[in-house]
Amino acid sequence: MAVAVARRRRGEEEGESVFVSMTDLTVSFLFILLILLAFFATQFQPEDMVPLSEHDTLKHEALELAGRLVEANKIQRQLEDALARERGRLHQVEQERRELTDRLAAAEGKIAELREELALAAATIDKLLVQIEALRREIELTRTEPDDARTRLADLLNQVEKLERLLEGLRKERDRLREQLFEMAGLDSLAAYLESASKAREALLERLANQIRRRLPGIQVSVDTTDGVIRFRADELFPTGTWRIPLDSLAERVSHAVGDALAETLPCYTLSPDLDTEVSCEGAVAAIETIQIEGHTDDVALSPELQSREQMRDNYDLSARRGAETLRVMTRDRPELRHFLNLRRQPVLSFAGYGETRPINPDDTDEAKAQNRRIDIRFILQTPRNLLQVKEIRSQLTRRRTDLPTVVDEPRP
Repeated sequence: MAVAVARRRRGEEEGESVFVSMTDLTVSFLFILLILLAFFATQFQPEDMVPLSEHDTLKHEALELAGRLVEANKIQRQLEDALARERGRLHQVEQERRELTDRLAAAEGKIAELREELALAAATIDKLLVQIEALRREIELTRTEPDDARTRLADLLNQVEKLERLLEGLRKERDRLREQLFEMAGLDSLAAYLESASKAREALLERLANQIRRRLPGIQVSVDTTDGVIRFRADELFPTGTWRIPLDSLAERVSHAVGDALAETLPCYTLSPDLDTEVSCEGAVAAIETIQIEGHTDDVALSPELQSREQMRDNYDLSARRGAETLRVMTRDRPELRHFLNLRRQPVLSFAGYGETRPINPDDTDEAKAQNRRIDIRFILQTPRNLLQVKEIRSQLTRRRTDLPTVVDEPRP
């Protein structure tokens, strides 16, 4: 019992000793901290102080820099998105090029097979002709023999008839193979024409855009060669919610500039009953099917007041009216534009309104919405399906036109 009491007393003493040690350590730390604070207080100088106004200015500049940094990050994300879309387009173009290469390779293999079949058919025909000629000579000899050779003559005539039927079938097969070979050989020429027509459209778009820029310096006009579009920002042409083009407005000047440029260029790519003089076309080989003036809006709905005042239901109405008004002003001073026709003798100029359904920037930002509010002039070319249609395009376009090269070479089987 005495031993247990002694042990408990020794434990209590040790606990009190540890507590006293921790207390001393804490007091020592606080004392050192007070000494350091006193030292730093003696080192502080009034000239080290920053005035409150300067502090507020620096704070304001820091907030502005932070805002600019946020805007720079947003622009960087937009540029990255645009780069990703361009990479996607490049990937699609490369995929289409590979597919076309594979199709051409397969076509070349098929052409080689057809040539072999055609050569075999020709050799068989030559062989049959030799056999028929030999049988005919034998028949002539048999005709001079006695009547007991009539049986042999009848057999020979039957053989000749069978061989002639076989020969007729082989000739039809030969003609079919030649026709198929001609079509296969024409794939390269058709692909070459389509490529040249695409390049002709790109050159046409750039030429028209440059003519418009020379007439209206400073106007924002862009070219999308992939979709065949000349593009204008609608904000520059139409105030919000409007569609009419006033006299002497920028929209009127743009419409006139576009009409003048088209009047100078369309004779090379369309038909016109009024074209009675030669036109130098600088190697144009493409026929225009349609030039569509398209109105596009953002996704902001029309206000009830605007709907009531302008008698419009939605953005379809607004975009369609803008497209129609642009076409109307273009042709008001250039009525000959209505007389340019496609190969089906239809006017090439038309308009459409797509509202907000075809955005070029899907982001939900003010800049994206501004980009989607636009007027597009879309050029759609006549696309032939075979060489006969290519020849028709050339025969129609070359009338009273100079400097047009040969569109395709005649494929040979």
